[in-house]
Amino acid sequence: VTSDLLTPPTPPREEKEADNIEVENDENHGVDFSDHLRSTCFLDNKGRILTDSLLWKVDENQYYIEVPAETADPLLSHLKQFILRRTKVKVKDETANSGMASHVIFGTLNARGTPEGFLAGVDPRHPSLGTRVLSMDP
Repeated sequence: VTSDLLTPPTPPREEKEADNIEVENDENHGVDFSDHLRSTCFLDNKGRILTDSLLWKVDENQYYIEVPAETADPLLSHLKQFILRRTKVKVKDETANSGMASHVIFGTLNARGTPEGFLAGVDPRHPSLGTRVLSMDP
């Protein structure tokens, strides 16, 4: 995993012109990036990217990994290779859970105070990609 889950997220880098001059960009100012949603990617043992993903932190002991459908099975088998026998870590595919869904909302939405069964946060890659919502109710 290429994310640090212990430190607060940093906003995306400021855009720069061809001459390395920072562009005035007010759209990142005032955006609240959530502590429970991170953009990350998974690498194989040679450092090649397996998939990019969004990592949802439900609580200290539970995380969801949102990946494109075509990379879910290869990532699951990759992750299972690194689980030690005596650990309490469990990795399982939750796509069969009919109540779980991921959505993107464009426009103004406050990601704070989401109802029970939902997680929401501004897309950590860039605010223009919308607000990500994960519904977890079965």
